[in-house]
Amino acid sequence: MVLLVLPACSRDGGGPLLDSRTPPSLGPRFYPPEGWAFGVLSLAGAPRMRYGAVAPDTPPRADVVILPAYGESAEVYYETARDLTGRGYAVWVLDAAGQGGSERFPGPTDLGRSNGFGVDAAALEGLLTQVVRPSAVRPVVVAASGASALTALLAAEHGRAPVDGFFLWDPALSSPAGAARAAEMTRWRLGGLRAEGGQAWTRPTRDLSGRATLAAAWQLADPDLRMGGPAWEWIAAEAEAQREAFAPDRKKGLRSPVLVQAALASGADRLCLGAVRCQVLDAPPGPLPRHLAADPVRNAWLAALSGFVEARIAERVHTQ
Repeated sequence: MVLLVLPACSRDGGGPLLDSRTPPSLGPRFYPPEGWAFGVLSLAGAPRMRYGAVAPDTPPRADVVILPAYGESAEVYYETARDLTGRGYAVWVLDAAGQGGSERFPGPTDLGRSNGFGVDAAALEGLLTQVVRPSAVRPVVVAASGASALTALLAAEHGRAPVDGFFLWDPALSSPAGAARAAEMTRWRLGGLRAEGGQAWTRPTRDLSGRATLAAAWQLADPDLRMGGPAWEWIAAEAEAQREAFAPDRKKGLRSPVLVQAALASGADRLCLGAVRCQVLDAPPGPLPRHLAADPVRNAWLAALSGFVEARIAERVHTQ
């Protein structure tokens, strides 16, 4: 893998978005945290990928690396980054290949495409080893939402990324029927078409001033962030990543703790098969992702995440 770390300073035509416009509908709580900066990763097999980072005012107690869900961008996590830096953690957010503020694949820019989740896992490994560069005194926690939970587990199984723990919430799991249809379409060389039921990005008409509509607000303000439904090849890649994540023998070497926050009825407990230290925190599903929900639900999610990070800090202190 060849990895380049490029400074983020201005918009690069057709490349990663490095100077997003703040939507006028949003209040200060959703603005970029003070000191926020973007950077770019380049690696074989994917368009250039964008990451963002911010550190607390004091020496960081931990590094938290966030992987957004499908269609999201780092901008959606500004409020979360501010909450986490307030707890003394440095925060990193890595946009997926071809999504968020990352450079897009050829074709419609709002179409989610993929060369396999292994590319995203390799980008996470590169970010950790060559940019975050974990210290000997503070832990690293990867926090991943939706389909990015599969990316995190793929990186964990490779064992090349120095991670003290994985916090996965509401992992997106494909259905057998959807996986079979995606495999069929890719065999017919139609994987680059948008999957049935998915729509191209459309201009929202509802109020965009709150947390629930953060992704839509940023996408309206910044055309480079807009995402519609995924292509068949992305669904096929998700299904393959899920198959690998469910295989118990692939996680035999995973020693870092994993906490999955999801409804048990979703089947997310299968992500723990074969893992030595994996727990599912049963949490009822809701109409919104937990990080975008109203305060009671979001506060419970944030408490679970910060509690997991604090446990990793305590472990690191104990082993020193």
